[in-house]
Amino acid sequence: MDELKSNFQFDGYKVEHIDYIWNSGFELKEPITVTLAMNVDIGLNDEFTKGSVKIQTSVFENAKENNYPFSLQIGITGFFSTQDKISEENFKKFLEINGTTALFPFLRSVIADITRVANLEPPLLMPLINIHALSVMQKQSEEHMVSLKLE
Repeated sequence: MDELKSNFQFDGYKVEHIDYIWNSGFELKEPITVTLAMNVDIGLNDEFTKGSVKIQTSVFENAKENNYPFSLQIGITGFFSTQDKISEENFKKFLEINGTTALFPFLRSVIADITRVANLEPPLLMPLINIHALSVMQKQSEEHMVSLKLE
């Protein structure tokens, strides 16, 4: 079984901030297209044995101005480590793809839980996304923000 265990380890995560604001003036006039903005930042220690992935997300920005039911901003950071001696470039790649892939389900869960306890019916369930495509899109974006349309 040890041969299946990865040397790249997920050491946990922390939700750094949640900002949820309900729009009491919201009126559902037509179906809403949700734009989800995501920013992913990678951090490493000097020995390239510990790293972090921080995902910052905004859902329904400017809720009152755009007639959205709420606005939500979340920052979540995952912590990772490796026992192997690997290059900075390779560790960054592990964090960028594998780290983001490991952390994303926790972000999805936080968004679903917040919208559920806010008594939204139904709660907002984010779709699964292609993390590799997200990484490529973020590298090409000057603002380092990626938008996903949710229906």
